[in-house]
Amino acid sequence: MTDPVLIIDCAYPPSVYPTSWNGIPIKGCCVYVGGDTPHDWTDAEIARMMAVPEYEYIVPIFTRDNPTGADEGIADALKGVAWSVAHKQPRGTYFLVDFETAVNSPYVQAFDSTIQSRAGLLEMLYGSKATVVKNVRPSGGYDEAQWDFKNDVPADSAEQFAAYPLYDVNSFKDPSKLWNFRATTAAPTPTTQTAEDEDMGEIEKSATNGRAGFSFPAGSKHVVQVSCDPDELPTPAQGQPKQLVLRGALLLKKTASTPGPWVFSLTVDDGGTGTYEIPVNLIASCRGVVLKAPTTTQVYDACVL
Repeated sequence: MTDPVLIIDCAYPPSVYPTSWNGIPIKGCCVYVGGDTPHDWTDAEIARMMAVPEYEYIVPIFTRDNPTGADEGIADALKGVAWSVAHKQPRGTYFLVDFETAVNSPYVQAFDSTIQSRAGLLEMLYGSKATVVKNVRPSGGYDEAQWDFKNDVPADSAEQFAAYPLYDVNSFKDPSKLWNFRATTAAPTPTTQTAEDEDMGEIEKSATNGRAGFSFPAGSKHVVQVSCDPDELPTPAQGQPKQLVLRGALLLKKTASTPGPWVFSLTVDDGGTGTYEIPVNLIASCRGVVLKAPTTTQVYDACVL
């Protein structure tokens, strides 16, 4: 049996990365990449962590400590997919969701099925040992927080057994499902603009009933932004925020790696705005974007920044 692997997680990158716990090697770090975390790690911060000679594993974390349900699980998973695709995370590896003390199985199931179908990743659910197991077990299992400072073999997939002011220590039972960045690269592939791309026309803004579309030179744009009058947002169910979820598709040049459109969701919040960042590795082949509202009555503006 392979010994468990110790990996730290920390909201902010430490000035000095620990390389052992009680003489046992620490082999990597979890990095926060979205949700209601206080800090999203930048690519520069991740690169600095990866430069630690003793480290070889990275685990992305998406935080959602007050989940609302399946729709939010899908939307959050799509954000996780975009990050993972952009950073070339291998299929079959862990993507961790930080639930703290939340219990919301519909969210967990929706997140898990979406991130598996879109990117082949395994959702691991982190939370307090007393509450996390009340959620349905996702494909990657549980990371149970129990700060007894005993490095035992985890009861499930992982255990956070020690907490310190600057970082916590997790033990992962199956290293084969961890993303080994020494064997792969997390750096996005550089892109160049071709003559064909330069010939593409550009429409900076389009507004229609329920549908918007625009095209642009591949490699030139990164963020899709949508805005509308908040009063035009659909009336939500009682207790739910006002929002409009648009179905989007990036139109890509067909290649072996991009055989068709990249489908995503974009949520316009109760303030009337929403954004979607195009994954870096798709920018070079992206030819345009189409957005579709669930009905044809909402009027909204879309542009690329």
